[in-house]
Amino acid sequence: MIIDLIKSERRDEATAKITGVISTEDVDLQGEIVKQAGLDFSHFEANGVLNYEHQKGAANVLGYPLKIKRNPKKKCTTIEGLLLLKQPKAREIFTLAQAMEKAGRSRSIGFSVEGSVLERDPHDPKIVTKARVLNCAITTSPVNPQTSMTLIKALIKKGEIGYQTPAANGESLAALIPQQLGQGLSVADSDSLRM
Repeated sequence: MIIDLIKSERRDEATAKITGVISTEDVDLQGEIVKQAGLDFSHFEANGVLNYEHQKGAANVLGYPLKIKRNPKKKCTTIEGLLLLKQPKAREIFTLAQAMEKAGRSRSIGFSVEGSVLERDPHDPKIVTKARVLNCAITTSPVNPQTSMTLIKALIKKGEIGYQTPAANGESLAALIPQQLGQGLSVADSDSLRM
């Protein structure tokens, strides 16, 4: 799974745009398979959040989804979302992903979808055929090891990204200020329904 990171700073917020695989049809660590065509993301897209380690409450909200896309050929589902870097735990995930990337990516952070199983295969109850996704956790213990988050910055120059500063003299735009982020990042999983 790949997560694209585009950091933008505004006067009152800092955000990081992410993208990555949040679910696959691979057998997860609980021995289950989640059929991607049966996942209903409508609530998640309209009202759901990205949370910290399946924890509830405002302090554990890391961000929210922008777009969900299924990839039938690869039997996976991807997300584009926004991390709210003013949230301490979102900043913690961002920093951890950077550190893991610098260490050589032998481990990764993961995604885990949360919701309810609506239907299982009658011949094999380990196959989830329909489920409703409510939220998605960013976790250090992904149930589906085939999903992982990699943060990739938007480049201004090689190895740099930037953020926009407030404009002077009443203008609406100002120059981007380069900012070093290091080399990429990493995160992943797809299991919660907790499937």
